[in-house]
Amino acid sequence: YESPVNKGAEPGSFNWPQGMYVPYQSPQVFSDFMDFPTLNSLLEPIPGSNMTTAILNGTTVDNPVFGVRAGQQVEIFLINLNEPITTYVATPGMVQSYTEPLASMTKAIADNEELAKRIKAFV
Repeated sequence: YESPVNKGAEPGSFNWPQGMYVPYQSPQVFSDFMDFPTLNSLLEPIPGSNMTTAILNGTTVDNPVFGVRAGQQVEIFLINLNEPITTYVATPGMVQSYTEPLASMTKAIADNEELAKRIKAFV
């Protein structure tokens, strides 16, 4: 989405936001505007869990870096797990320390009936 995070960067062009150590190519693939307050207003909590979901709609823009062509209408089912677990597990020590929390999180996702209901309604 177009947002304050990628302001001034064309889709696929290099962007160097404040606080980042290196530039990266803009991953923007939707023409629509989305900032954090807008996204947060769309999130629906799943009772008894940390998870939230939202259905997002967008129209694609040309972004040759990611092989995206403009004009496609897209509907996205977003799942936020909201767990304090890193996505960077790269050493034997990290694997050891994150195996149980990741397994527990995976089980909680798989066992959540409300999440399953929302996914089935979406597809």
